[in-house]
Parts: sequence; C-alpha cells; structure tokens
Amino acid sequence: MVALAIGAAAGFSTPIGGMLILAAGLAGFRFLASGRERSRFTQRKRWSYLAGVLLLAGVESWPALELARNWSVTAYVSHNLVIVLAAVPLILLGIPSSRYRRLLDLPAAGALARALSRPITATVAYTALMVASMLPPVVALQARSVIALIYLQLLLLVAGVALWLPALQLLPATRRLSTGARVGYLVAQSLVPSIPAIALIFAHHSFYPGFARGVHLLFGVSAAADQQLAGAVSKLLNLGVLWTVALRILVKASNREAAGEDPEPMTWADVERELRERRPPCGDQPGENPRSPG
Repeated sequence: MVALAIGAAAGFSTPIGGMLILAAGLAGFRFLASGRERSRFTQRKRWSYLAGVLLLAGVESWPALELARNWSVTAYVSHNLVIVLAAVPLILLGIPSSRYRRLLDLPAAGALARALSRPITATVAYTALMVASMLPPVVALQARSVIALIYLQLLLLVAGVALWLPALQLLPATRRLSTGARVGYLVAQSLVPSIPAIALIFAHHSFYPGFARGVHLLFGVSAAADQQLAGAVSKLLNLGVLWTVALRILVKASNREAAGEDPEPMTWADVERELRERRPPCGDQPGENPRSPG
C-alpha cells in the first residue's frame, strides 16, 4: 500500500492492469491444464503461454505503462511492439490446437478467427490498427483517458492476432499458406505497417507535444530526438523479429526436405477441410431428387 501511495503521489499509475492480466492469464492456464485435453498442453506450450502472460502483465504495469502513456514516444512504441511482436505470439503458441478447434465451433469467434487467418484481411487489419495507434490524437487520448487506454490495449491484442495467425498456421481446418507465402507475408508485414516509423525518423518537429516536457525531464533529450529514436526502434524491432521468424520457417522447411520429409505436411484437419469444401450441397447427392413428388 505504501508503494502504491508513493507511486500515485508521484503521478504514476498503479499496476492494477498488470495484476488483472496476470490473474486472467493464470485462470486461462488452469483452464488449459484441465479436462480431457490437458495432455496436449505440453511443457513447451506451458512455458510459452506463461512467458507471454508475464511479458504482457509486465508492460501493462508500472513503470513500463506509465512511461509509455505520458513520458516518451520511444517507450510508447516499444510498449506496443512488445505486445504485438512478443507477448501475443507466445500466448498463441502456448494454446493447444484442440482449443482452437473448439474456438472455431463458436459462430462469431470462429468467423473472426477465420477472417484474420487470411493474409489480405490480416494485412489490412494489422496495418490499420498499428497506424491508428500512432496517430497523434489517439496517443494524446490514451494519456488522458483510462477507457481509451483500455480500448487501445485491446486493439493491440487484435493487431497481434491478425499479424501472427497466417504466419504461425495455428488454426486447424483452415487453408494453410505455403512456405514461400508465409515468408513473403512476414517480409511484407515488416515493411508496409512500419512506414510511419520512417516519418518519425526524418521528421524535424515532434508530432506528440504531450511527451516533450516529460522526456526532457526524465532523459534529458529533446522531443524530436525521442521521436527519431522511436522510429528507429520500431523499424529495427519489426525487421529483426519478423525476418528472424521468416528465416526460421525457411530453415525448418529446408531441413525437412533434406531429411526426405514433406516440408509442408498435411494434417488430418487439412483432410477434413478438403473433404468439407468438396462435399456437394445437401440434396445434390447423386441419385437424390429432393423435389420429386411424394
């Protein structure tokens, strides 16, 4: 309580957001580790899920969240990218495929997940959300309003899901991209949505005056320098993470091919999807005439 009071007196946010995320993440962990499908929640998936939850809770707590909200553009950009490029994929990779299959059975959630698993839809959604998060009115609003901040964090989670669903191929019974298409998709995501980073790097004036006083007091740098650093951090993180994953996908496919295995193996879920897509509509089966008179 003393620490929270000191933080509040100094103008810092209490870590309630991170605590809520940690509680929700642990509840999700308990759910994934229970039931008949708990054997599919392997040790590797458990560590991945927990790492993602802890990372997300960390950036949504003091001091990371307060620095991102009110003090530095670099902290703001880094906060958003840690969510999208690290926390979200770790959590997604930690969820067993059987749980995704249950998700696809839900009408609304399944439709949204299938839409975001399509590269074009995912690219449009990811680009729009990441660009919107950098608009000066949005940045200023999240600093003033807790409600706006919460909605922004939710939209960042959606952006992360949109980015990674086509590349990681996590959804069973959905059309999968080839190795080359996955690599091309990741390279495109590292270039197109990071265009605002170029504007930040070469701008000679600050787009975010709300950070000017805080960053000078805290780090002793100008608002323009902080903004340029934010653009460089954004570019480097996007290129570094997405190109590393693309290279890993290529290496994994090459190793499979060198071992005489199929670099793009088909799963039973893929077979079910193909059969479902080729199945004729009800009433059009050979030998059936549903409109024949009784």
